[in-house]
Amino acid sequence: MFENLAGLPDSGNNMLIDRLFPQCVGDKAPLRQLLLDAAASFGMAAQEAQTLVQLLPSPLIDSPGFLDMSTDLWRYEFGEPFILNDQLIFGTHMFLPVNELLLANGAFARWVPLGKRAAYLAVLNSPDKHPVALAEMMPVCRLPFTLEVVYEVPGYGPGNRTVDWALQAGGRLILIDAKSRTTDFIQQACNAGQNGEMPVPEHDHKLMFKSIEGKFNAADPDVQLQGAWITTHITQNCVEIDNAFAALDPTKVHFAFFGDWRSDVSLLVRREADRKFLLDFFNVTQSQRFFFQP
Repeated sequence: MFENLAGLPDSGNNMLIDRLFPQCVGDKAPLRQLLLDAAASFGMAAQEAQTLVQLLPSPLIDSPGFLDMSTDLWRYEFGEPFILNDQLIFGTHMFLPVNELLLANGAFARWVPLGKRAAYLAVLNSPDKHPVALAEMMPVCRLPFTLEVVYEVPGYGPGNRTVDWALQAGGRLILIDAKSRTTDFIQQACNAGQNGEMPVPEHDHKLMFKSIEGKFNAADPDVQLQGAWITTHITQNCVEIDNAFAALDPTKVHFAFFGDWRSDVSLLVRREADRKFLLDFFNVTQSQRFFFQP
């Protein structure tokens, strides 16, 4: 959505959603209470939920929440609009589902060690970087507690680069870096029609894999599988994305998930034999939800 806030009436309420989409706002509640309610709905004990919620810093934890009548989802308001020329682009990246933050916070509490928590929470607590921090937890939110998982590991790429996750999978190591991509959406928004209709995406699909190849040294995939988890706001042309993936160094990037918080993903692999292994390990299923056929 493209808006100039100067032209919107001020409802007197502090929530931005009341000025943008008042028709979709139902009940309201503070994020802290919504997280506790969501945890209870998943069967989490009250004390465990309180401990989990207390990990989140302010101002994030003080965010307001509302029931989105169009989706029947509880959302919280935290984030910043994209900037396109002289316009601001508001969207769901600023009004995120409460359940997704709960999933991210659970993965954070489970897998991020104490010495690395402050740095992660600083990014999570920054409105402009909040979606990036959430995306880091997507690959590991469905993993069983018994796995050996290491967060932000150095030594697997050139220089002082780190990879988000190193996971032991039987006799193999899986390295995976998480990326939140917005450039494709912004480029598509530039081509929107006068009536706001979005055209078929025409962005450079190589942007989806920017900086991933440089995270890794060459490795034998039978010993060390390396790849990325990518989340994006729009679907990708399956032909173009296949070509962009194929152009990467096959000794450095063995796979790429396109996914979000749901359990279905669009997975690209170098070797078909690795597909089932990766899907089973991350407890996800293959779908075409993130791709379209031109």
